[in-house]
Parts: sequence; structure tokens; C-alpha cells
Amino acid sequence: MIKLEIVYDILPETGSVAFEIPEIPEQKKCELENELKTISDSFGLQTENIGAGADWIVVIAYLTGLYFLGDKINKNLEAWITLSKKFVSLFKKTNVKFIDSNGARLLAIERILKNEETIDSIEEVLFNEINLQDLTDSFTDGRSENELRSKPFCYYSMIFKVNDHSYYMIGIKSDGEIKTADKIEDTQYRFFKNHELVK
Repeated sequence: MIKLEIVYDILPETGSVAFEIPEIPEQKKCELENELKTISDSFGLQTENIGAGADWIVVIAYLTGLYFLGDKINKNLEAWITLSKKFVSLFKKTNVKFIDSNGARLLAIERILKNEETIDSIEEVLFNEINLQDLTDSFTDGRSENELRSKPFCYYSMIFKVNDHSYYMIGIKSDGEIKTADKIEDTQYRFFKNHELVK
């Protein structure tokens, strides 16, 4: 199943949770549900422990029903662009702690949108995910290595070809911070000029 995973750090300090992971406070749950509905009506909320040494209890939102996330961007370009704008709005409004690879793609597309007057095509040329700490073996709850709760500390490196002539190289941490964003043209003349830093 294709999904978009988001980690929220919205729970109060709880100390040790050796016996029971706390529930989401009802008010926080309602607030978060209302925001998530702006993206998809199909979602779930779950409290999880992502603290390998000391307990760190977070809320993970699983958004589904976004079937085009499994397709190439150009196949559903308008849907990707629309979702990117909604996701960035959600990211700014809520206390997002970590995002998955699809979240990183959406932030990258939003950065591209800010630097192009028109978008006719976006092709993902390269996508690399660097997992800085695998938490799979730190817990016995059956989590898989592909879940965000197993790899919250990631670096996503992407290259997109935009409008068939520009390349965007974007690096994003899983906390949503854009570390690198460069634009280069695919012509010989442009090759020898300084690349543009994307703002």
C-alpha cells in the first residue's frame, strides 16, 4: 500500500513507558485529524516509541488513498503539485517532527514551484535515501525496516528534470529541513556558468 507517513512530537513528557504507550490526548487528536483531512480522508493515527536509548513517544500519521504517489510524477503532475501545496501548508501549521520519502518529494516539488514560472513536466531522475540509524532491531514490536518508525533519521537526495531543460538537485533531512537546493541547465553554455542556488 502506498502511503505518506508523518511523525508528530505532540505528546507530553511521560518518563518510562515500559508497560504502556500513552494515548493521544483527545483535543490534540481532533486538531490533527482536522488538518489531515485537508489532504486525505483515509488516514490513521498511532502512538509509537522511536527512542532507541531512552523512550521517545511520538504520534505517527499514516495517510492512504493517495494512489498516484506510486506513479511517476509526470503521469499525475497536477495531482502531485496540488498535494505538494497542501502538504507544505500542513507542515507549517502542525508540529511535524519527521517525514518519509514521499513527504520529502512533496517539499522538493514545492521548492521547484517557487523557482519556476510554469511547470510543464517534472521527471524524477534520481532518488537516494540514507538511513542514519536503523531502529528495527531496537524494538520487539514487529516493525519492518521500511516504516518511518524504524528509520526516522534519514537524508533524502533527489534530482529532478524540470520542463525538459533544467535539473534541480535537492537534499532534504527527514525533519523537513532543505539542506541543498541547486539548479543547473542542460546546455553546454550553461555548464560552465555557476549553478543557481534555489531559494
